[in-house]
Amino acid sequence: MHSSMHIWHIAMQASSIAIIVAGVIPCMRSIDRIIV
Repeated sequence: MHSSMHIWHIAMQASSIAIIVAGVIPCMRSIDRIIV
C-alpha cells in the first residue's frame, strides 16, 4: 500500500514536470530567436 502511494506521488510529480517542460520549451525557443 505505502509503496504504491509513493509511486503515485512520483508519477504525479513527473507528470507535472513534463507539463511544465512542455510549456517552457516553446518559450525558450522564442527567446533564442529574439536573442539570435
